[in-house]
Amino acid sequence: MQDLPQDHVAELLREGFTVVRRAVSDATVSDLNHAVETFKSRNQKHWTHAVGSDGLARRIVNLHMAIPSLSAAIANSQKLCHSMQSFFGESPRIYTSLYFEGGSEQSTHRDTPYFTTVPEKKFIGLWLALEDTSTVNGALQVIRRGHLAGEPDRKSIAKRLYGDLDKIPAIDEALWNDYQNAVLKICNEQGLTEEIIPVRAGDAIIWHADLPHGGSLISAPGSSRKSIVFHVTPRNCPVYHMKEFFNQDSPRDQFSSWNEEIVPSNNPDIPTIFLARTSEHVSFAHAADVPLSDLLLSQC
Repeated sequence: MQDLPQDHVAELLREGFTVVRRAVSDATVSDLNHAVETFKSRNQKHWTHAVGSDGLARRIVNLHMAIPSLSAAIANSQKLCHSMQSFFGESPRIYTSLYFEGGSEQSTHRDTPYFTTVPEKKFIGLWLALEDTSTVNGALQVIRRGHLAGEPDRKSIAKRLYGDLDKIPAIDEALWNDYQNAVLKICNEQGLTEEIIPVRAGDAIIWHADLPHGGSLISAPGSSRKSIVFHVTPRNCPVYHMKEFFNQDSPRDQFSSWNEEIVPSNNPDIPTIFLARTSEHVSFAHAADVPLSDLLLSQC
């Protein structure tokens, strides 16, 4: 059966996520892993900031800015670009990315407090597996149809912590936790439960802005689970954080101010995907923000 973009969009809207099998080829996966390993060896002193006790790096932010082939792999995938174009109804744009060498084991959550778009919900997560995933190395887990479960009263949650909505910071762990707990409570009341989604290297999972998702537990500690997640919005779409998410009345621009550029593609029949230059740094687990000019960049 042919893998059609409209089928993926329909599934994304119905289930909250869709799995795009063989979104990129085995050869591309091999090339991407080689490019990352080359970058890692050239920038070891920075890379170590993101390495955990198991020797695996996590949460390297915007690695695609230093390794162009990571975003090029998306731009050259017919399945991914057609699906994203169909979902948004306009050109997609890579906003930021996160690279993982090991599974995150992150608690189930919605991304929206960190990715508040104008208009809202103009956001998808695109997670590309660079290794096979399972319960051994911590596959992605989701709450199927959790994007339809409903939204907690955001202002009430924020007022309990801050009183004055103008005092809400851009990022706040307590506010994040209260919101996510409220989302999970709504899902639990509707009988929605977590489900692990194992995939093969080269497969991609696209999820809706409101889909609760996270990283499943790793049954074999030390097992790598190489992957990269791209945060994608339509072109020119502004993105805000918690201050705007919890106070919908706060002022915001209708268009983003970042410079945007086309990600090169080898196929003129693939819809164009853009890249926003939101930062000229790569952040290693938020512990070290390194300018691109200080990195030995990969040319792969």
